[in-house]
Amino acid sequence: MFVSGLSPFVRPFHGTPSRVNSLLGSLVNRRPAIISSPCAPGTEVANRVASRMEQGLVSEMARTKAKPHDGNRLLAALGREDAERLGPHMQEVEVEPRQVLLEPGRAASRTYFLHDAFVSVLTSFEDGPAIETATIGPEGAVGLPQFSSHHVSPSRAVVQSAGKATVITADKLLKAMNESASLRVLFGKYAQAFVAQIQQTVACNAVHSTSERMARRLLMSADRTPPGGFPLTHECLADMLGVGRPTVSLTARTLQTAGLIEYRRGMMKVVDRRGLEEASCQCYSVIRRAYEQLLPLTFKR
Repeated sequence: MFVSGLSPFVRPFHGTPSRVNSLLGSLVNRRPAIISSPCAPGTEVANRVASRMEQGLVSEMARTKAKPHDGNRLLAALGREDAERLGPHMQEVEVEPRQVLLEPGRAASRTYFLHDAFVSVLTSFEDGPAIETATIGPEGAVGLPQFSSHHVSPSRAVVQSAGKATVITADKLLKAMNESASLRVLFGKYAQAFVAQIQQTVACNAVHSTSERMARRLLMSADRTPPGGFPLTHECLADMLGVGRPTVSLTARTLQTAGLIEYRRGMMKVVDRRGLEEASCQCYSVIRRAYEQLLPLTFKR
């Protein structure tokens, strides 16, 4: 059910210069460096949130009866029988910016099916820094159990953009998956698409320019957040791309000068989507195609 080795969706890189790349002739693009940033919570913040999660859903979360088909594309793809199987065990909650949903080295006790929230998956290192290796939005879930409810997460999952999520405990979800072949097939397809995203992102970080990677990242954010723009600071974007803030500021300014994006006061908006796709490396279309082929509802709004 789950993928091993290289994903069939990872393709060789063949690119042509874009109009944005020509504007960046003076910019020295470089491979990502591992750096720290406000997007990766410090130990004190992470421990405080983790402690809250161990005691149950944090007190400031709004608790309401779950609406399994409201917003999340995986839940929208459930058949009636599976929806009825999961529904009684679900809660709808609010997740907050910089809230840690998964910590590396810990078992995921809950699974979050995101509605309009947006999460960064970060790979951490012993000295503290982290770099983004995947993103999750309404198309997916954070903390899906694989073979047991004690599966240990290798990565940290941090909320980038606040919103709603439907939550179920990992043991309840695993029990339902053991009882339902259709659930195993659905979540297996999502796992395959997610692994394809990780593999393509790792390759992209090693090969492509800062401008191409930023365009890809902004397109992926736009796909996974409501229309009208999304919150994204230069500090967070620098952390996700693995470059310094001055490089991010210069690249973002160039994209804005080209009329592709608008950026003000921590809010980013894609203005010319076709132009931004031309400015991106092909990794964006490869990742999107992987989701669309495996899970056709992924980008349906």
